[in-house]
Amino acid sequence: MRGEYEAAAILQTVKDEVAEAMGKVHLSTRIVRNLEQTRSGGFDLTGTFNHAVEVKFQEQFNLAGWWHQAVTQCPEGMIPILMYRKAGVKFRVRMFTYALVGSRRVKVLSDMDLASYLVIFRLHCEDEFKKL
Repeated sequence: MRGEYEAAAILQTVKDEVAEAMGKVHLSTRIVRNLEQTRSGGFDLTGTFNHAVEVKFQEQFNLAGWWHQAVTQCPEGMIPILMYRKAGVKFRVRMFTYALVGSRRVKVLSDMDLASYLVIFRLHCEDEFKKL
């Protein structure tokens, strides 16, 4: 749970900054732990628009298993996101991205530092707030 609260706070800061900059604070919702996941399964955080965020804060890494969980629990139409870290280490993020190869876009599995993902999440929030 500690990792979930920490991840929620980090993402909430970005979401709040975007909402304020766009004059949409009154439309913003909180990013919170998904309490329904215990009963019915699912991802860890709600309020992240269509990013289905799974959070892991464990000393023994199991990236393949965690990623499988993130993808299989991700509802249709949402984007699976895995945020993971161990004590004393910053979060890293795994998600699908697209690489440009000539004139083609190729879907690839990417692991990135938290700062890189926060750029993506900020742009995602901007796009979603424009729809509101």
